[in-house]
Amino acid sequence: MKKSPEITEKILAALPACGTVADVGCGSGELLLELARRGWKAIGVDPSPTVPERPEYRVFRGRAEQLPLSDGSADAVVLQCVFSLCKPEETVRELARVLRPGGTLVVADLYARIGGEQPDGGPDIGRVETREQIEAQLAGPFRLESFSEESEALLMMVAQSILDGTACVSREERKALKQISAGYGLWVWTRNA
Repeated sequence: MKKSPEITEKILAALPACGTVADVGCGSGELLLELARRGWKAIGVDPSPTVPERPEYRVFRGRAEQLPLSDGSADAVVLQCVFSLCKPEETVRELARVLRPGGTLVVADLYARIGGEQPDGGPDIGRVETREQIEAQLAGPFRLESFSEESEALLMMVAQSILDGTACVSREERKALKQISAGYGLWVWTRNA
């Protein structure tokens, strides 16, 4: 699914003025290129990177649960449409390891508006937890700075992917998203000292 330009701008606005930014789940590298154009040292991590090699950024093969980055090597980390696909405990530990104290973590992802037993949305959607569950998982090593409701952007991303012919949400996945009344949020966190 194509990512929202509005969400991308909000992610960029949440980042520190300069430094090293790791885009975990960088996909095709759209954000990496924009980060590099705006002066950040951009690093991408993806389990199956499809990013063309460019001198503006570096890309490593890896997963959020075991990042191929050094301790404290990032001033900021971005996860866009990734946290719901990862094992949260391992991912949070890795994010805290690679992000320097005082660094910025930006998470943009689905969340469930209806609590209780959550259906597994499948491999493309993952587990969709409530906003409170997501915040509780990240609260140990991170301090929440802000949350913004971005469900309108999610609708626009889905609509654009349908128009582009790239939508590939199965009937089961649509049913799961409807059952939990899926929303899309943007969280900005600071790494505790």
